[in-house]
Amino acid sequence: MNQYLKKTRIKIIILFLLLIYFSFSSEISQHFLGVNFDINNKSATFIDKFKCTANPHFEFTLSAKLNVKSVSIDDVPKEYIISKKSKSKYSYKIKRNIWEPKDALITVRYQTNSDSLFKEIKNNKLIQLNADEIYYPKGIERSTKLEIHLQVSNDWSVVSNENIIKLKDKKNSYKISSNISLKQLNLFFLKNYNKTPQFNDILLNLYSNELDKTEKDEFITLFFKKIKKIESLLGPFPNTKIDLILSDFSFSSNSLIFFNQKTTLEEVIFNQYFKHNIYPYNNKEIFWIYAIQAYFLEYIPLLDKSYKSANLFRKEILNSHSKSLIPQNLILFSDNIYNQYKIQTYLFLLFTLEDYFGKNKLINLVQEFLSKNKNKLIDDLKFYQYLFSKINPNFSLDFYFSERFNNEINYSFFEIIESDKSISILQPEKVLPIFIPLRFHHENGKIQDSLLFTKSFKTNIFSKIDDNIIKIEVDKNNSCLRKLHETELEIKIKDIYYYKNIQIVISSKLKNNEKIKSQITKHFKSKKLDFVEYENINPSWPAIIIGDLPSEYKYLSTKYDLILNGRKFYLKNHCLAYTFNNQKSITNLIIYSKSSIQILPLIEKLNFFKNYSYFVLRNGNNADKGFHKTHSKQLIWEN
Repeated sequence: MNQYLKKTRIKIIILFLLLIYFSFSSEISQHFLGVNFDINNKSATFIDKFKCTANPHFEFTLSAKLNVKSVSIDDVPKEYIISKKSKSKYSYKIKRNIWEPKDALITVRYQTNSDSLFKEIKNNKLIQLNADEIYYPKGIERSTKLEIHLQVSNDWSVVSNENIIKLKDKKNSYKISSNISLKQLNLFFLKNYNKTPQFNDILLNLYSNELDKTEKDEFITLFFKKIKKIESLLGPFPNTKIDLILSDFSFSSNSLIFFNQKTTLEEVIFNQYFKHNIYPYNNKEIFWIYAIQAYFLEYIPLLDKSYKSANLFRKEILNSHSKSLIPQNLILFSDNIYNQYKIQTYLFLLFTLEDYFGKNKLINLVQEFLSKNKNKLIDDLKFYQYLFSKINPNFSLDFYFSERFNNEINYSFFEIIESDKSISILQPEKVLPIFIPLRFHHENGKIQDSLLFTKSFKTNIFSKIDDNIIKIEVDKNNSCLRKLHETELEIKIKDIYYYKNIQIVISSKLKNNEKIKSQITKHFKSKKLDFVEYENINPSWPAIIIGDLPSEYKYLSTKYDLILNGRKFYLKNHCLAYTFNNQKSITNLIIYSKSSIQILPLIEKLNFFKNYSYFVLRNGNNADKGFHKTHSKQLIWEN
């Protein structure tokens, strides 16, 4: 009985091994592919010679858009069958007798069966090979080498993201060589594009069909200037050559860029580092890259110009989301609120790192990361974990991201509190993991910066036993993505323009109400206006109150004068625009005068004064303007 069981087990093992053996495709190790492209007729003829190891037969897959015409092994014609069919590809099998060699040189001749292999981008001027197709026979390819020889008609030229060489001794022929199996070949055919090469540490091939010589020279000079600028931030340019085609078409890959006026040279150069040098693990989740782009291309130029401008960039983001607005300085990346939230979260991590390391050290760390991870798949966690590990190897951003990105928008809100024995940070609303920059002022004048990571409701930051600390500042430089306190919120007229819906209240005491209504409608023509009575105002939307003062703002006027910052303005020939936040932190605007003659010119000039919190006009001319004062005393402790 035991002997029978032993034999049965052996048979099962042998059968299992045979199933594994027969389940794998043939192994292909090298391709010599020749292609003749007839671009004018959108057709192509292929001859591929490749080394193949049978398992136990010779098998390969090919795009369904290609027709196999003949197959030979070692120059001997062979029969073949289509073993599997799908919508996108066919599997081919060449049966091998058991006594025939397993290794062979197979030649397959095939051609396009429709013009769908080609994508016409610009009629008879710019055509792309459909890069997602299986355009050469494929099997198991562990160490495939690929050499493609392609020929096109004389009036067309070819560009590719791969290393492509134009062969001098053959008529309009090119060669592409690769030591790996190409998952995707970006191949473009250009007609009537002039090629202008220029070398300046890297080789730039500029293709254009509209620029004259002077315009080309100016563009090339500008391109190399932008390259140098980005190299100072991100390190040496990742490619030795770049083909740049001026076209309305938008596309980029490593060393190949189609440039149009919808983007900037800085952006396409940046993408060569962060999309085609390291590769995003998920191309649909690249908000962490947008944050890096915003930091390097938007924020750092401001920081180099002035610290005040850079801090305003941070503060405006905090101010916007505290008032449920999409920050205008990031709206180019996405107009989706949740995606904006992701970008902000990543961006403020960079601000935190900058405050800890300094700008130059952070730039060096990013360059170091790019150098170490060339040609690797990268995600947000790997990038930011690398940077934060330089502060503390035990920081775990996995938990931080999982708590922050759970399909909800959650902003931290915290304050500094004092007890008899200690000073603490309190998160009175939702408790979130957060990095908080702290600054300690010592009695001897020493200033110490520290970075706190907390995921607690209450975190002690200082014991009063250490009495040489006289002052603590929390998030002094607006590095932390958080909800601002009411006293920190800046209120500006431009906030009104960010909303799609605006409520309008026009006092019945004013004359020419219809004229005012017409003027305000014309000024906000892209907005949906709802004309309501004062008592029907919805606090969830902004409101413009014209010709009247809410009860809590009656102090802004006497019977004859406007009163502002201790100054009087004669009400008969002055008009006031004054912003305030309602109970939901939504910006409202008061336009006040007793005369419609003064109100009409003020409405016309709202956009001109939109960066202010208030302004006064005298007969339509500027009489005063300014900002409401803010403070962050809730985040400062002093002994």
